[in-house]
Amino acid sequence: MTNKTPLGRAGAARFAAFAAFAACVAFALAAPLAAHAEVIDNAGFESGLAGWTSSAGVTADGSDVHGGALAARLADDTAALTATLASAVAADAVSSFGFWARSDAGVLSLVVFNYSDGTDSGTDVSLFDLGNTDWTFYDLSAALAAGKTLVGFTVYGSSAAATFIDDVVLTTATAAVPEPASAALLLAGLGALGWRRLRH
Repeated sequence: MTNKTPLGRAGAARFAAFAAFAACVAFALAAPLAAHAEVIDNAGFESGLAGWTSSAGVTADGSDVHGGALAARLADDTAALTATLASAVAADAVSSFGFWARSDAGVLSLVVFNYSDGTDSGTDVSLFDLGNTDWTFYDLSAALAAGKTLVGFTVYGSSAAATFIDDVVLTTATAAVPEPASAALLLAGLGALGWRRLRH
């Protein structure tokens, strides 16, 4: 006859509680460390120019788009399209910033960033070449001034040809919030373990 030491009810209960707690912790830790929040509404111009401020020469156009049904068309260098952010964004918190653009000419267009201290980026920082006639993504995040707070930006057209802008991206990194289910499981595991310890 083999000599076995039974775990007993108390030991089995403690083991089960610990296993449940460990599973909850592992599940909670598996959640992503950060999420990304989109800052701009109507970033793809699917609602026309709603949410944007535009001058004469800017239209919502469906003849040439990167995605969806509409893009913004800036007819010439007098055309300006401005986004004013609903909430100011610290430049250091921006995880992605840019837009898709296309032009039929290898020309220079301009983006100017406006900051909360009343300054702007100036023409030397945000000048870019639309020499590629295909839709191209222009990453503007590296041009943001570190330590400043972005409140909006303006895109200007070119005198050489119409410029098309679409699918603007401005996202910020945010701390992840545990989903209700995982948070409830974690609390349940902690509660079970604490209750078992009090009883034994």
